[in-house]
Formats: sequence, C-alpha cells, structure tokens
Amino acid sequence: MEAPYHLALQSGAVVLEERPAGITILLLTEIPDISLTVVNKFVEQVTNQHYCKDLKAYLAGTANFTKPRVVEYTASATDNLGRLYGRGPCAQRLPRKLRLLLFGTTHQEVDMVGSFYEIMRRLSNNNRLPRIAELRTILTDLLGLVSHDQRPIVVKRHPLIVMNAGAKEACAKIEREHHVTCLPALYHLSLQIESATHVLVNEHLPVRRPQYAADARGATFRTLEWYEEHIMISYYKELTKRCHITSAIWLHDGIWLPKEISSHIIHEAERAMLHRLHLDPCDPPLFSVRELTTDAQALIQTIANSHVATHPPLFPRTERIVSGEGAPVESRPIRWNTQASASGYTTYTERMAKRRRVG
Repeated sequence: MEAPYHLALQSGAVVLEERPAGITILLLTEIPDISLTVVNKFVEQVTNQHYCKDLKAYLAGTANFTKPRVVEYTASATDNLGRLYGRGPCAQRLPRKLRLLLFGTTHQEVDMVGSFYEIMRRLSNNNRLPRIAELRTILTDLLGLVSHDQRPIVVKRHPLIVMNAGAKEACAKIEREHHVTCLPALYHLSLQIESATHVLVNEHLPVRRPQYAADARGATFRTLEWYEEHIMISYYKELTKRCHITSAIWLHDGIWLPKEISSHIIHEAERAMLHRLHLDPCDPPLFSVRELTTDAQALIQTIANSHVATHPPLFPRTERIVSGEGAPVESRPIRWNTQASASGYTTYTERMAKRRRVG
C-alpha cells in the first residue's frame, strides 16, 4: 500500500504486517497540544542546541502545530525486521523533555518495564530468574557500595550489559567505573542471567532472524528486539480492538497514548496479547502506566516563570566579520567534538579526505 496514507486511515487501517518486500510498517497519527508562545519561550531559555533543530523540523512537519502528523514507522535492520523507527520529523525522534512539552498534557505513557530482561525471562521459563521488580531490589542490595545517586542507573543497566557482554565484563565495568568490588552473589546472579540469555539466543535467533549468527556480536539484541517489536505490535492491535486511538507515539518498548484511554482497557489489552502469544498472563503486568500531565504542567510553569533568555533565536542570522587583512572570519564559536577519540572520528576524517582527493 502506498501513499496517500490518509485514505487508508479513514478506512480504518492501522497496522500493515509486512510489505511484499518484507519491511514491517506501522502508521500512527500524532497530535501535539501546545501553544507556539510556550514553545518560543522554551527555545529562548534552553541551552541544548539540538532542541532547536528538532523543534524546527517538527514545526515544519505539522505546519506550526496546525495539523496532525502521520508518521510511517519502518524497520531499519538489513533483514527489515526488529525495532521500528519513524520516518521524518516525529515525536519518537524528539528528546523526552521536548516530547513531554508537546504531548504531556494530553497523553499518558505505557512502558514495558525491564523490556529485554522480562522478555528473556518469560521466554526461557527459567524459574531461577527473579522477576524484574525483584531483580532490581536484589541488585540494589548487592550494589550498596555504589554511590546513592548512581545506584539506580547501575541497577537498571546491569542486566542489559550482562545479557549483551557477559557477566564478567558487566561486573568488571562496575568495578572499573565505581571503584568497588563486586560481591560473589552478584557475579553468581549475573552468570545465571548470562546462561539463560545464551540458551534463548541459540534457540530463537536462527528461527526468527536466520541472517544473523547466534555467536556474532549483537546476537542478543537482534533476538530480543524482534520479540520486543512483535509484542508491542500485537499489543497495539489488541488496543485498537477496544478503543479508537486518535494519537500515539511509538517508543520501541513503550507507547504514549491519549490519557482518555482507561487503565482497564490498557491492562485488558495486555492480558489478551499475552494469551495470544502464549506468554504467562498470570505474571505481574508487563506494562506500567504513568501519567504525564503533572510533569508537563510543571515544565510549562517553569518556562512561564523564567524570564532569562539563555539561547539565541530559533533561526539565528549568520554574521561574518572581516579581519584586518580583509579576509572574512566566521564569528560563531567553534564546536569541538570532545568524544572524537571514542566515536571513530579518525576513520571519519580519513574517509572524508579520500573523498576530497577523488573529487
């Protein structure tokens, strides 16, 4: 099915499983609810320049918030499977703070708690693995030597690092970055997670995504992202059977929905999805629901109360000055890449130099 998509949406189309080429596709409509006055004031105060770029693109895509944005989501992996990414300006690409400003007063967040770990645990049927809430409680106790402000981040990330890099590397990372010694109990728990992950990948990746080898780098991510997207699409289908969704934002392991959709419908759709996919519906809920209105209103109030402009206009003019020798000199400050050594910057400059020589 090709554009214009509005004809398909008017006829009730929501999800297209696969195109003939195999590209999974999802069409969702986004409806922001914020005044341009608040947005302009936010831009004047913000210090992150990426916010201005993202806002400029989104304003163009919605005609200054005067029309909804229909977003096409497609898979970017080479086998056209896995996570879906929005094409063009869309709320998925916006920083969370900016997304909260534009959609927070009218939407709620439905999030898959501990998505990759919980998917692995439920698929592996390993009774030795604790549920995500229990796991985070255990990790909080075992990581008591990590500083209080850093501990929640470490607790959240540690299972993911174990699943992708292994127990040894994950524990070594904690010791290296936080200058603590990991307890034997933490290492033993990490080994259990690593072992269950390897079994799952070896069993499921050759079936779901045969293009990738089970022993290749990124095999865990490839396996779990397929199931994550499969669960989310199945869940969204169940939602559409129970209510009309006027606006939605796809976030891989979660989705933002209009706040008028009741929690009863949200959890009823979840139970139907789990039953359909033969996952245990008796486990604790896979999704958590979080209201966004309070945070959004607090952000808007903070913007309204602030009178200090810390950022140039959204469309700054480029000024050039002339040196004493008459040569033009750019007046804007140089933006140094402080992460060049860790981001493949040398390779990038070598390739660009080669292109200039060829040209």
